[in-house]
Amino acid sequence: MRRNYISPEFSYTSINGTFNMQEETSFFGSKMLKISDDIIINNQNIIYYQNLNNEQINFLLEKNNPPILYNSTSDKLNNHNIVLDKSQTQAQAISNSRWIITINSETILSNYIFATLKNHRTFEGIRNNVTLSNSVNASINDYITKNILNRYQYSSLQFYVKYIPLSSQSSLKYNNVYDESVNLSDNLNTKIQSIFDNTLGTLTITYNQELPSNKFKFNYYFNLHFNRI
Repeated sequence: MRRNYISPEFSYTSINGTFNMQEETSFFGSKMLKISDDIIINNQNIIYYQNLNNEQINFLLEKNNPPILYNSTSDKLNNHNIVLDKSQTQAQAISNSRWIITINSETILSNYIFATLKNHRTFEGIRNNVTLSNSVNASINDYITKNILNRYQYSSLQFYVKYIPLSSQSSLKYNNVYDESVNLSDNLNTKIQSIFDNTLGTLTITYNQELPSNKFKFNYYFNLHFNRI
């Protein structure tokens, strides 16, 4: 019998491109998502629609479902914390207390981009079963991590503070409140020190309370600014 030299050990199987969310570059160019030059995360609400499987297939049907709301104010609340600096003296803690605020800025940026992509229906038509993790949402987050986050850098932070007299309510001492209503130009405070850790994707703020802690507490708010590299 004459051999045809076709090896039976190999076969070609079609694989969906959505199994790999890493954008590959080539000599002749490649596709890349168009992104904004600047992102300012203040108090936006972003609304999008999807089906019960988190897919975006048919907008006319999906708009009958309850809308999904991304609230940047709530996201920032959930991704930061504020504590008294333990290295300060007791006298300083009683008078002009020093506060440490840690913000998971990269997580906030990623969540904001995710909601924006959903709002623009960037991945419309992709079903869960054509993704590696069997989840469109997980694949979108994977795409953001591999292709978008490294195209942005932290630029600046706007920190707002409003002091509240304690009066006779001593129980409110040190009870500083994250408050969206403080987001006014008159309350903008520039007397902060900030350090961005690119490895961890976190922003650390040091703030020295300007009015005595035994007489005043403060409400605060912050906005984040990123720009494209």
